[in-house]
Amino acid sequence: MNTDSELQDKYNAAAKICQAAEQAEADAKKEVDEKRALAKKTQKGTKEYYLAWTEIYKAEMVFIEKIEQRYAAEYKRDLCYTQWMKHKHGADSKEVQIAQHRAELSHTMEFVDCLYRSPYWTKWYKLCSKAEWVYYQLKAEGYGNVAEEFERAREAFCNRIKTNSEAFRDARNAAVGALNKWERWNDRVAWDKAKPEYDSALAKWNEFIPKGDQYAVNLEKNINSCIKSFAPISELLCDHIGKSVAELQEEAKQDPHSAKDLELLKNYDDTVKCCKSTEQAEAAAKKEKYEKRAFAERTQRGTKEYYLAWREKHKAEIVVTESVEQRYTAAYTIHSLYADCMKYMYGDDSKEAQIAQHRAELSRTMEYVYSDSSPYWTKWYKLCSIALCMYYQLKAEGYDNVADKLYRTREMFFNRIEEESNGEALCKALNASLTELGLWQAENDCTDWDEVKSKYDAELKKWKEFQPKGEEYALILESRIKRLSTFAEAELKAKYNDVVKRWEAAKHDVVIAEMKEDEKWDVTLHKRWLSKEWRLAQAEYDKVHIDLIGK
Repeated sequence: MNTDSELQDKYNAAAKICQAAEQAEADAKKEVDEKRALAKKTQKGTKEYYLAWTEIYKAEMVFIEKIEQRYAAEYKRDLCYTQWMKHKHGADSKEVQIAQHRAELSHTMEFVDCLYRSPYWTKWYKLCSKAEWVYYQLKAEGYGNVAEEFERAREAFCNRIKTNSEAFRDARNAAVGALNKWERWNDRVAWDKAKPEYDSALAKWNEFIPKGDQYAVNLEKNINSCIKSFAPISELLCDHIGKSVAELQEEAKQDPHSAKDLELLKNYDDTVKCCKSTEQAEAAAKKEKYEKRAFAERTQRGTKEYYLAWREKHKAEIVVTESVEQRYTAAYTIHSLYADCMKYMYGDDSKEAQIAQHRAELSRTMEYVYSDSSPYWTKWYKLCSIALCMYYQLKAEGYDNVADKLYRTREMFFNRIEEESNGEALCKALNASLTELGLWQAENDCTDWDEVKSKYDAELKKWKEFQPKGEEYALILESRIKRLSTFAEAELKAKYNDVVKRWEAAKHDVVIAEMKEDEKWDVTLHKRWLSKEWRLAQAEYDKVHIDLIGK
């Protein structure tokens, strides 16, 4: 049987291990914070930015492991303390009861105290960090659409865990608070109330764990499946399967199926690179738009500079919209090629092929809901930006009345699209379809997909029925823009001709003045220097010279 001093020594040794674990956790946390600070200094959207975030999540996985080690050390320490208290005060003492309960509570710490947010359990949180790590790797390589699938799957997982974990977390926190109250003030009323609630919540949590583990398995499968699918076209991801691109290409030479596989993936890779360039062009266009908007907001309202600055901002808006259209086209091509890959790898009727095909179909209609309010479609949105360019040009030239008529025509177009089309409903239906498609892929849950997809199909049909009428409304606005463009061109041409005439007249006056100056200069040269006659001639020359400068 252990003596009191031996039990105390065991507790002290466990406490030292716990302190070392706390220090290791602090060091890991510092590493995460430093990498996060470094990532904030990189330009958002660049490859360096995404790679910096991969480093954050790699460090975060280490950090979570250190948290797990601290929790294990704290539980062991609390058990040692309980044994010491039993020897010191007796098994039925208040001190032993409190120590025993604290050890039990520390044993469930890992379920609810992982950075205070879903998915709570350290085990699942580490899986989410892995998903984030791969997400940013894919973003760095330009596979944005695959990365977004990761993000949707991870968010769906976290949301499902959240709904089943918060009650247990709250019950456990209440139990810890009540135990502290009992220990400090010898008041166990709150503990007697909190403990049954904690036990009930723990029982529910233990019942949920198998289901949560299944959600986690689905998420991990999703991660590994995407890694395997895209490893042949990314050196970065090849590390995950332990083969290089060269090795995979050599395998493909020996296996016709692999060769076809690699060809499909190469086509996909080429399109991804094209899409990446469109994303970069869009980012650059948006940056220019924001800069021009910021400049316009600094100009004095109502001045010519103000109107010209806003004209430039809307010119930049047109470029942004065009770059978005190019990205949408590239994204549709990517999704279509990905669907071909999935059909070849898994068969036309496979879950993978069906999801990929549906995603390609949905991506084709993204241009119809570019804006979540009227006029929705990129084509019409660009037309409105052209109208605003013309509006501000006319305002800058002083044609307020004409400009206001154009603005009213644009507003009427907006209102007609908003009131008569189902653009908002289509936008919501598309977003709902993407969400359900993500759930189907991430968790194999297609319960609501058929219903959501049928609603989307119905809204898309209505939108296409409205399109011809919307195009007629757009034609009215476009016709006014063209008429005003002709008007503005004619007005500017008239102004130009007037300026040219005045310039030619002024040029003629300058020639006459130069001739007069030459005459006066000749007179001055023939006078004796500093004589009275010279001074009078010089004065006449100065008058003519000043007149020439004025002209």
